[in-house]
Amino acid sequence: PAHQAHIESLLAQRCAHAPRFLIQPYNDTWCRDYGPITLADGGSPDRAKMRLLDFCFNGWGDKYDASLDNNINQALQSLWQAPMSSIDFELEGGSIETDGQGTLLTTEHCLLDSNRNQHLSRQQIETLVLEKLGLDRALWLSEGALIGDDTDSHIDNLARFTGPDTIVYASCGDEQDPHFAPLAAMARQLQGFRQANGAPYRLVPIGL
Repeated sequence: PAHQAHIESLLAQRCAHAPRFLIQPYNDTWCRDYGPITLADGGSPDRAKMRLLDFCFNGWGDKYDASLDNNINQALQSLWQAPMSSIDFELEGGSIETDGQGTLLTTEHCLLDSNRNQHLSRQQIETLVLEKLGLDRALWLSEGALIGDDTDSHIDNLARFTGPDTIVYASCGDEQDPHFAPLAAMARQLQGFRQANGAPYRLVPIGL
């Protein structure tokens, strides 16, 4: 309680709205991956039109216990005036990236990992994710990896949209670095991707 009061006093000096606290046990702090995914119907910022998606989380392919993490979304939903749908499918927030125009960017290493949704084919996974997220098409990266990455190549570690026509991506200029070859292969794959209108993406490398 004392710590919460201290945090509240600090935020009160900097926030226009009073913060709300949820005290909940968890396994891992990485709520980006197991927290709810928010959809805005029709692209509207109106909170009344927001929807929440509660996917399953199994600790990045059963690497870690996630029993407490999977209770967080139901608790969070009690704070928000938005409907939430629970979906029997393993999906982490960091494994998906969208351009805001109907395109999904993701990696085969993660979404097709045998410890996540092994009972489904690639086509079934793509169809389900696009349908649930309200997207039109998917771009799959089969190249690119970072050493020590427990997420099995989350897209948010490798490439991100900064707009509908621009992708920033991890790169390595040192040919002796073990990241050089896989990231160079990923860059070549990104060069082959096209926007929905057929135009190439503007690609911006970011060095490790």
